[in-house]
Amino acid sequence: MENVETLKQQNSGQWQGLPTTTMFLIVVVLLALTLFFSFIRPLNQLGVTGLPQAGSVDKQFSGDRVFLSYSSQWNALNQGELAKYNGAFMFAVERANPHAFVSVKVQTVNAQGVNLAQLAKSLDKEIVREFTDAKKKGQSIIQLDDGKALRYEYSFKSANNLRVREQLVIVPAGRKVYHLSASAADQDFDGVRPEIDNLVKSFQTE
Repeated sequence: MENVETLKQQNSGQWQGLPTTTMFLIVVVLLALTLFFSFIRPLNQLGVTGLPQAGSVDKQFSGDRVFLSYSSQWNALNQGELAKYNGAFMFAVERANPHAFVSVKVQTVNAQGVNLAQLAKSLDKEIVREFTDAKKKGQSIIQLDDGKALRYEYSFKSANNLRVREQLVIVPAGRKVYHLSASAADQDFDGVRPEIDNLVKSFQTE
């Protein structure tokens, strides 16, 4: 896997002139995306398996100074399951019928003063370079409990030719940045979007 210095050297030309905090956060995001797809369960498990059933009771997660809630249709990975990902995620949930996966990763980096709009523009270029047949679906700046966050959505083709939709929410919080990554088969994503949106809206740090 590429490290921070390698990525900075490879992209020094196109990132020239960006504020240091923004440039470094771009590197962090790219590393997080690489990590996400290095450890996520095989993407051939993602597919059309039926319409989602509405969750009736929210479940909650509280730990490592993070709180969030999620639909009862989702199941949290236990510590043993998380360990299989070599510590990539502090928390992850998945659902079946249709299958979808959401993970939370935290990295220590000074994200104060980062330009989220500029970050999105840089990601426009990078997803095309990093993923097969990548197509941007949209972006927005959203307001969460901890302040503004970037929601960035795109799709790409996996190794087995399945089109996968990915939503990345980047949450700068002082000297930490949180990555909330949600994925499902492209044709399934809109069906589970309300549940993913509710999870993201509930996210907060102490």
